[in-house]
Amino acid sequence: MCIVKLFLEGQSKAILEAEVTPHSRFRKRYRRTLGLVLALEALHYRPALATAEQLGSFWRSLPQLNDANGLNQMATECDKLVATLQLN
Repeated sequence: MCIVKLFLEGQSKAILEAEVTPHSRFRKRYRRTLGLVLALEALHYRPALATAEQLGSFWRSLPQLNDANGLNQMATECDKLVATLQLN
């Protein structure tokens, strides 16, 4: 969305800055992916088992993604999904 349009619509400066940062699209993709993993766990969608294992392994293989400051949440949630799907 155009910064000028956001400004004219009365949006706060924080929202303006949040939407134009270089990493905002990556945060959005992260949130979507995490939301998908959580939804698959809630649905007990068994066909997602192999993909969840692969995503968890991939996430752990990249130190810049899997750190103890919270980014390891994706790998942790993938592990939970795998455990849930293996039980069913």
